[in-house]
Amino acid sequence: MYLYKRIFNFFIRKGGYSVKFLNKRFWDDYAGKLYEQYDNENKDYAVISELIQSNNISSCIDFGCGPGRLVPLWEELKSLDTIILYDISEASLKIALDKLNDGRRYIFKNNFFEIKNNPANSILISNRVLQHIPPAQLMKYVHHIADVADYVYINESITQKPKVTKNSFYLYFHNYAELFNSISYKLVQQGMIGEQHWYLFKRK
Repeated sequence: MYLYKRIFNFFIRKGGYSVKFLNKRFWDDYAGKLYEQYDNENKDYAVISELIQSNNISSCIDFGCGPGRLVPLWEELKSLDTIILYDISEASLKIALDKLNDGRRYIFKNNFFEIKNNPANSILISNRVLQHIPPAQLMKYVHHIADVADYVYINESITQKPKVTKNSFYLYFHNYAELFNSISYKLVQQGMIGEQHWYLFKRK
């Protein structure tokens, strides 16, 4: 895995979308480990639930949903009419699908740019996902986020420019306040979950 990460870290910084296959291959191979390592984490459930209910959110995009860590929360939030689970990894989406008790509210997407015309009062949830998108590709994603979400919840672990080590995958620091302000979102709430800093942006 370390050798793979070194190869990927080199090419992702040099080649942009020429390494799309490597990106998908990595997350497909990593799906099982994500499930084993993070699936029981639920410290953010209360914060996300409160934000959705207090803002009368009716539609949610779980951006980079992985193996469905947040699915138990979505199952509880009956006020959500539509839940879109997006991940580049088909292997992760299959794990998430197996968790559903009732799949009628869910839409599964393997391509983020296929998500169109999301209902009004929608939120996009991004937990440690945007930090893996290289700066050269970031604005393409951010502009599409603006097309499909009224609110954006960001919870990223990278708060300063990281050093790539044998224990890390490719990571990038992004200034989210500046980034979303540039596409007409305003920061309306923020807080801490342990050592993780979360932000809620709303379309101006």
